[in-house]
Amino acid sequence: MTTVVTNIIRQIQDHLCDGVVIIVGSGLSIAEGLPGMYDLSISLRKHMQDFMRSAPDPEWFKVEKALDVGLHLEAAMSEAALTEKTFEEVVRVVASTMKNSTHCVEN
Repeated sequence: MTTVVTNIIRQIQDHLCDGVVIIVGSGLSIAEGLPGMYDLSISLRKHMQDFMRSAPDPEWFKVEKALDVGLHLEAAMSEAALTEKTFEEVVRVVASTMKNSTHCVEN
């Protein structure tokens, strides 16, 4: 691998290790060990159960129903108008799931 390519890869990896970064459609996220939409949907469903007990949001239940009938996470989420509190929890869970799944290469 050339020095230029190696440097580019390291810069991208450093950026991915800084915090949550979503690179839409590049395929790089899964190659870097980040969960795909299916894994994120499983994580969200698991974690949102407890959250919904304390802060029910009928719109989240629409997301779950859409997932139950086979829609993928992006389609299910696009159909819902989540409350701000629910949206913030979804972001927190996704960020946590991604952070715990990241495998960054050492320099």
